[in-house]
Amino acid sequence: MNRHLIIGEKARRSFAFFCQEFWESADTSTPVWNWHMDYLCQVAQHYVSTLFNWQPKGNDLIINLPPGTSKSMIFSVLLPAWVLAKRPKTRIITASYSETIGLELAMKTRNLMQSDKWALCFPTIQLKADENSKGNYKTVQGGGRFVTSTGSNVIGLHGDLLIGDDLQNLDNVWSEKERDRVNRWTTGTLSTRKTDKERSLSIFIQQRLHPQDLTSHLLSLGTPFTLISLPASLDGAPIPSSLSASYINGMLDPVRLSSNVLQQYKLTLGTRNYNAQFLQRPDDESHSIIKRNWIKVISPEHFEALAHGKEFTYIMDTAYGGDKADFNVVLECVRIDGVLYISRVYRSLEEFPSFIRSINTFCTRGKRMLIEAKASGKSIIQQLRSSTSFNIQELVPKDSKLVRLAAVSPTVEGGRVVVVQGPWVDEFLDQVCTNNPPHDDMRDCFTYAVDDLIKGQSTGVYSWG
Repeated sequence: MNRHLIIGEKARRSFAFFCQEFWESADTSTPVWNWHMDYLCQVAQHYVSTLFNWQPKGNDLIINLPPGTSKSMIFSVLLPAWVLAKRPKTRIITASYSETIGLELAMKTRNLMQSDKWALCFPTIQLKADENSKGNYKTVQGGGRFVTSTGSNVIGLHGDLLIGDDLQNLDNVWSEKERDRVNRWTTGTLSTRKTDKERSLSIFIQQRLHPQDLTSHLLSLGTPFTLISLPASLDGAPIPSSLSASYINGMLDPVRLSSNVLQQYKLTLGTRNYNAQFLQRPDDESHSIIKRNWIKVISPEHFEALAHGKEFTYIMDTAYGGDKADFNVVLECVRIDGVLYISRVYRSLEEFPSFIRSINTFCTRGKRMLIEAKASGKSIIQQLRSSTSFNIQELVPKDSKLVRLAAVSPTVEGGRVVVVQGPWVDEFLDQVCTNNPPHDDMRDCFTYAVDDLIKGQSTGVYSWG
C-alpha cells in the first residue's frame, strides 16, 4: 500500500487525525490545535459512528462553544468530508442562519474533496461531475451534501446526518418573533428531513445567545439530546463538569482566547452578550431581581451641585482569600434627601499593600467606611484602623447574595437609587441587573449601600460586627 493510501486509512479510523491531516486542504488557515479540538473530534466520531453501519442512534447532540474555537471548521467543513470518506453514500444536510455562510463552509468541504491530496488518499470517492454545485454536490456512490439556511424550503430532501451550525444570529436573537421563526423552522422543517427517525443523527453547534434561544428551545421539548457546553473560562460551567480538569489555568483555549482577549471581548460586547457567547450562560434581564429602568443615571455636573458639602460613605468588597481573579472594589456613595447617590467606583486586582495606598487616594470625601469582614477584609480592616482615621464598621452578611439583593429591590424600584455617569457605569449596571454575573463585587457593594444608607441596619440583611 502506498503512502497516501496509508494516510487515507489512518484518516478513516480517526477523525482527529483526519482534521489535522486535511485541514489545510480545505482552508488556508493553519490550525491552532488545542485540547478541546481533540475532545470535539472524539465526540463527533462517537456519535456519527452509528451511521456507518446504519444502526439505531442514541441521542441527538447539542454543542455550545464560544466563537473563535474552530467549531464550524470541525463540524461544518471537515466532518461532512470525513463521513463521506467512510460512508460515501451518506446524505448530509447542513444549515446555517445565513445562506452565504452556509455556502462558504460547503465550498471549503468541496475544495477538500476535489484536492489532489484527497484524490490520492481516497481515490474511489469522487464528486459527480453533473451534480456538483456550491450548495448541492453528490458522490458517485449516491451520497452528498445539501446546504440550506433558516427559513428555506427543504421539502423533498432527506438526510442521514443533519448539522445545524449557528442557526441564530446575535443581531436578531433578541427579537421574540425572530427567535420563534428559527425555533419553528428547526423543529418543524429541518427535523422532519431525517431519512430515518431512529438512525438519522442531528448535531447542533452554536454559541448561546439568549435565555430562550435554540438550545433552550430544543432542550425544553423533552426530545433526547446530549448537551456539551464549553465556556471560554471557568467563570462558566463546563458540561460535563469533568471537563473542568482539562482547562489550562482556568481557560478553554489560552492561546486564542487568553484572559486579555476575553476581557477585550467583554468590553466590546458588554456583560450580557459576553456571558451568553463566551460563558454559555445567557442571563434573562426580564427575570433579574433589579431592573435597569429602576436606576436613574445623572451627569457629574448635576450631581456635584446636589452633593456640595455632603459627607460620603465608602463601601468595600475585597478579593476573597487573595484570589487574583477577584476584584477589590470601593464604592463611593452619599444619601441626599432620602435618595442614594452612587458617585464613583474604584475596582482593581491590586494586592494588599498597593490596594491600601489606593484606598487612601480614592476615599477623600468622607471618613465613614463599611467593609465586609471576610478573609482578606479582616486584614484590611486591621490595617486601616491602625494607620488611618476612617470610621470603619464591619459588615457580617446574614443571607445569600441573591436574598440580600431581593431584600433591597423594593427600595430600588421606588426610584431611590441614582448613579452618576462615568466609565464604570455600564459594567456596574450589568452586574446589578443580572442574577448570575461572572463577577458580583460591585453588586455586593451596591446591596450594602442601599441597605445601609436608605433602609438602615434594622432590615436584617446584615449585622454589625
